[in-house]
Amino acid sequence: MSKRIHISKCKENHVLAEDIVDDKGAFILPCGTVLNGYIITKLEQFDIDYVVVEYRGG
Repeated sequence: MSKRIHISKCKENHVLAEDIVDDKGAFILPCGTVLNGYIITKLEQFDIDYVVVEYRGG
């Protein structure tokens, strides 16, 4: 199961459930990437507002 969340809600070890592309269609990150603080900061710099992450409930 996956869930769309705002980048401010991302935490380390979240796993991307979809590829990330910018508003012009340029590829940024592949599905399956494990997020860390550096990657989250870079996504914010690319003005990525939402990502889809794997969701396991809880």
